[in-house]
Amino acid sequence: MKILNIKSLAIASIFVVGMSSCTDFLNRPAEDTYTTDGFYQTDAQCFQGVNALYNSPWYDFQRGFVKIGDGLSGNLYFGDTNPYQTFVLKSSDADLKNASASLWSVNAYCNTIIENINMKSGAAVTQKTKNIVIGEALTWKAMAYFYLVRCFGAVPIIHNNSAIISAGQSNSVYKNKIEDVYTYIVKDLEKAYGENLIFKDANIVIERGDKVAFVGKNGEGKSTMIKAIMKEIEINNGSVEIGHNSKIGYFAQNQASLLDENGTIFSTIDDIAVGDVRTKIKDILGAFMFHGDDVTKKVKVLSGGEKTRLAMIKLLLEPVNLLILDEPSNHLDMK
Repeated sequence: MKILNIKSLAIASIFVVGMSSCTDFLNRPAEDTYTTDGFYQTDAQCFQGVNALYNSPWYDFQRGFVKIGDGLSGNLYFGDTNPYQTFVLKSSDADLKNASASLWSVNAYCNTIIENINMKSGAAVTQKTKNIVIGEALTWKAMAYFYLVRCFGAVPIIHNNSAIISAGQSNSVYKNKIEDVYTYIVKDLEKAYGENLIFKDANIVIERGDKVAFVGKNGEGKSTMIKAIMKEIEINNGSVEIGHNSKIGYFAQNQASLLDENGTIFSTIDDIAVGDVRTKIKDILGAFMFHGDDVTKKVKVLSGGEKTRLAMIKLLLEPVNLLILDEPSNHLDMK
């Protein structure tokens, strides 16, 4: 009997101690009690705040867009009775509603980030970080509106969710004209790009025979510099002067996409080759890893790397004396 009593007492003691420990744990204050007023105090926190835009807000749209894009176009088969297949789609369709709600969630999240950065960022946050984070939010916002107007036509332009909610106007937001939505998209992108100073005080003279490389991380302005030289974009200040006898051969990042898809490897080069080069086309193609029957392949069946190599050959045979190459080694499939 005593042994049983001791066991019962021990079990009761453990239970009481366990309950006490559990209570202490639940009553312990959180170590990271973040609020919007206390967040956005450092550069790192500002970047963390925008990270979610690369994930969850897009989920339902991505799931529904497969049907909206590939289903309605006939690229995917969902069954003879599927409304996306038979073009009897109703506004009550769950995927359609979720896709729309997802895009509005992206827009609301972007608006909130912009508002918080402008109103609640701490003194330690640099202006560069503010510009980058707001630029990211504006870019995602423009993308969300692009899909909204393309998928659903005329939609409301919601620039500030907090203001609409505070004014009690949530149920009185009206659609804008399609052309106005596109204008809004362009303005968002212009603002996102314009607030990020890519470079300034750039001063360079390239002489005959010089070889120059722009080296830097993604987003630091390498392609922007090249586009400025090619006068594809306007520069805010200064000027770009091209030599009088300079004939530029420009290899853009999307150069491969400009090839004639219906031509063959051989005809692509044969069409531009002149003089003695015409007798050496197969040798030139071989130097770029196009051998034997490969030269009869259609451009449209080539891999991305093969197209890039073919576009490079085409450029090198052009009568130019100044080559400007924007990441020409990307996706060359050299192995």
